Amino acid sequence: MALRWGPGLRNREASSTMKWLHSFQAEMARGGGAQDPAPSGRGRRGLQREEIAQVSCFDERESVIPLRRITRERCTQAMTMTTMPPTTITTTKTSTDSTSTWQSLLDRVGQGEHLTHEEWKILITEAETEPLRQAADERRRQLHSDQVVTYVVDRNINYTNVCFSVCNFCAFYRKPGDPDGYVLSYEEIYQKVEEMLAVGGSGILMQGGLHPDLPLSYYTTLLRELKQRYGIHLHCFSPTEIHGMSKTFGMDYTAVLRELRAAGLDSIPGGGGEILVDEIRRKRRTECNGQEWLDAMEAAHRLGIPTTATMMIGYGETIDHRLTH
Repeated sequence: MALRWGPGLRNREASSTMKWLHSFQAEMARGGGAQDPAPSGRGRRGLQREEIAQVSCFDERESVIPLRRITRERCTQAMTMTTMPPTTITTTKTSTDSTSTWQSLLDRVGQGEHLTHEEWKILITEAETEPLRQAADERRRQLHSDQVVTYVVDRNINYTNVCFSVCNFCAFYRKPGDPDGYVLSYEEIYQKVEEMLAVGGSGILMQGGLHPDLPLSYYTTLLRELKQRYGIHLHCFSPTEIHGMSKTFGMDYTAVLRELRAAGLDSIPGGGGEILVDEIRRKRRTECNGQEWLDAMEAAHRLGIPTTATMMIGYGETIDHRLTH
């Protein structure tokens, strides 16, 4: 896996980050460890949310790091830009027939069988990357026999960074009253949408902090204006934000979502999912536990609103936490 550092990164930060990544790739090719420090500047304290959204699969030279040559330790060092507690990786001792064990498990998954928690643990910790990739691709072919693979060009817009939740991995949020807090005006958001449309985009992913003072009309009027002006797909407001709106407006999740859908909301992003296990979640954030996140999603599904889901790894969780998620 390699990275594309898109236009969300400022030139100086992108240059610093790419120099570090290229150094990392060269070290990988020599078979060494990834000992270089994280790039200077914002990358050390965490990229802003809109900048993080610009990270994708290839760098500007289209070079690729062979996954099978990257250990978990190297991958964690290469991909984690924020200072976080080390992830605990619990591995299972391998035996002389470990390859046949994980291969048989992978074969069973390909046949549609369900594995136990412990069997998944063996598969995750012992299987080689290329067979996993091939199995995933084969499953995609089974589910989508037309062999059509699509992608979307859109833009992340963060309408506010003011947030009453405290998440210890987030470099984006500012507490209410902080002088660095902001709320984008409608005109600023329109400009960002028009910039997206100019490069062939078709929608926006709009997310922000849990602002305690914005009225419901801020969100509904904005959605209506965007839909009427541009007719774009509005993929907006994660379950965490729905949870925040519910607390702020004294409305249940369903009532909040009905208002947003009537105003033009098309689908909901999966932000705030991270790891849906409260054993680790409550140590990292003060708002929206795992069940509350799931309840917001269930409310959306009952209303027929499509959703996506996310997973964030490398912030202190274990393999068991990942599997439970």
